[in-house]
Amino acid sequence: MLAWYTNRTLLLPRALLGKPFPWSPMSQLRLEHLIHEKTPDGSNAAACDALRDERGDQMCPNPAEYTLMPYDELFSFDWVREHVRIQLREEMSEEWLEKAVGIKRAGVEGKGGSYVDGDIRYFNGTTRYDWRIFDTFVGGSSNGKYEARLDVMQLRTFSERLLHFSSLFGTGKMPVRDPVHFEFLRRLRRSLLYNHPVVLKSAQEVVQRMGGAGKFVGLHVRTSDGYFARVQQQNIGTILENLHTVNATAGLPSIPPVLPSNPTVSQCLQAASEAGNNLTLVYMATDAQYPRANRIFASLYNAYPCTFTLGDFLADEGINWKELRAARNPYDGVSLERYFIPMIDATAAANGRVVIGSKGSTFSGFVYQMHDVFCRPRNG
Repeated sequence: MLAWYTNRTLLLPRALLGKPFPWSPMSQLRLEHLIHEKTPDGSNAAACDALRDERGDQMCPNPAEYTLMPYDELFSFDWVREHVRIQLREEMSEEWLEKAVGIKRAGVEGKGGSYVDGDIRYFNGTTRYDWRIFDTFVGGSSNGKYEARLDVMQLRTFSERLLHFSSLFGTGKMPVRDPVHFEFLRRLRRSLLYNHPVVLKSAQEVVQRMGGAGKFVGLHVRTSDGYFARVQQQNIGTILENLHTVNATAGLPSIPPVLPSNPTVSQCLQAASEAGNNLTLVYMATDAQYPRANRIFASLYNAYPCTFTLGDFLADEGINWKELRAARNPYDGVSLERYFIPMIDATAAANGRVVIGSKGSTFSGFVYQMHDVFCRPRNG
């Protein structure tokens, strides 16, 4: 959005797949990016050795536990590239900026705030809620939890070749008020869908096993981290209530037909056919391990025994997962299977006739977003 607002080229780093590093001041974020970079043999030893003095006691990440990929290998960028110029930032060092795009620093040591160093204007936030960026100037607009404000007209006046933000972290950081800008944002969001062929093929395999797109209800149940780990029971209860409402609205019976214990998806599809499709099949995308054996999920499985997860299909020897198992990142040779699992999960769930997510989960929000695109024309 900022690149489009300012008619600038976006220098886009690779996506980090694996454990993310949290918000930190700019110097620490820079260090985190640099020690995650790898040489062609998949090692980050060279970067870590070169930054030994800066790292101090900080351990380097295990190179086998993460990988880096260009975003346009994971998401469709066709629409984006029609409107925004994008260049892959191959390396995060200032030396790369000078060598690859001719942008130079002058050696100014800025401690915080906005300052100019050679060809670069830095916005070096010292807190995670530094600047709130408005798309229009509205007198008296609240900065909310942010310390200061910027507006797009102001950003357009800067003559430095590069605008470099320490972070764009934060809900509500960029409120969009102009209707033209909002429509661009809406189309931008709708365009950013998973696009890796292994992810798409694997998700389609699951959708077909579930009877096809729109033949099941998609759930996203987040349970494993922070807030969501603390409210697991409440979250599942709310999702179950919403599922009951969806069934009632569709006129489906609240009591499922008699089924074998732990039915297979084939048995459920057969029962649905015999019952005139008056049986709800559920695909549940979740970060929970072995949910069928987890008592917290018992109420869901009791009410909807035809509930299936990606784990059920990955264990199915009748499905060929050869491409998924063999997928490796050419950047460093790391297996991509475990990183693709959440993408496959989300894409499969988004193909349901209805999607029910976990309140407050940004990943649920992305599943809703994909579902909206799958259910409407791309230009809608």
